[in-house]
Amino acid sequence: MHITNRGSSMDHELESPSTHRQRGAFEVEFIIVAALIMVMVGAVGSMVLAARRAQRFVDLNSSVTTTTQDVMEYMRGEIGSATHLFEWDIWGFNYLTNLDIGSKPLLSGRRLPSIDVGGVFNNDAVLGVWKTGNTLLYSIHDRTDSFDVAPGEPVRTNIYRIVCWYLTKIPGKNHVVDNDAFDLVHWVSEPLADWDSVDKVTDPAKKLALVTHLYNGTNPSEPAYPYPVTRLLWKHGQDDWTTAFNLIQSDGSMVAPPSGWKIPANLDRSQLDGLLAYKRMAIASNSAGSTRGVHRYGSWFDTGDGYPHGLEVQIIGPASARQVLLHLTICSQNDGAEQAFMDLQGIVDTRDL
Repeated sequence: MHITNRGSSMDHELESPSTHRQRGAFEVEFIIVAALIMVMVGAVGSMVLAARRAQRFVDLNSSVTTTTQDVMEYMRGEIGSATHLFEWDIWGFNYLTNLDIGSKPLLSGRRLPSIDVGGVFNNDAVLGVWKTGNTLLYSIHDRTDSFDVAPGEPVRTNIYRIVCWYLTKIPGKNHVVDNDAFDLVHWVSEPLADWDSVDKVTDPAKKLALVTHLYNGTNPSEPAYPYPVTRLLWKHGQDDWTTAFNLIQSDGSMVAPPSGWKIPANLDRSQLDGLLAYKRMAIASNSAGSTRGVHRYGSWFDTGDGYPHGLEVQIIGPASARQVLLHLTICSQNDGAEQAFMDLQGIVDTRDL
């Protein structure tokens, strides 16, 4: 027994170095495998993150592209039915600054286009000699009202609205360093009845019936579906702001607007909160640069709120055949390489009546 025990002990002592070597080799192999797994996990993780960033950019780019196309089509469709286009002169300036725009102010660098009757679309070569604008102001024909002021005596009155597209600053953004600095506002006025049509009704009782109908928005044919109330008279296309409007009172009388009066907005038709910021998008500022299409036509500057940024407008042609060039650059509201841009332009045929 004693000899056997000694042999067992000796065998154990002889096997120990080999066992230790095996254990050491296993530990080394484990470390190598663990290191390889960590490298693979890191590589796979990087690929997943890169794929997510790429997919996010694809999604952003798709959203920005779709939104830009939608805005362009909206603008083109509405401008195509314009009845009067305002330009950068004293009357256009007066109309623009007398819109009731609420809490979304115009930029200090806002500008209406100057109509170039015999020109072509091109860039403004010299700073200070502008035909490019970054604001658009025009009137549209909303509907034609027909009302019998006496049995069998209908009077047709054109109803217009004034429309403005303009840029406004997004709170917290600096246009000098932020590409996504501006929102786009679509402003639409209350209905404006054609003043000349109303004045053609010379009989006082018939005129009273007509303006009372406009004031209340009645629809004798279908009383359950009244028209929008129309309480403003406008001399269509008259540039002189001071004599262009009259107000219909509740008793049917008509008076000139009071001092400080502004053209009221129709809250149901206007997008006064902006069309882009709530979608985490913006009109690109000058800082986005010409490589992204910004300030393609206008001679840009950054003093004040800057000009023209990613909305540019030109108007050419005679009154009977106007053409309006629209140029939009819209971007997503995120920084870095993932920021998506869309540059789009279109031409609309319209006329001044």
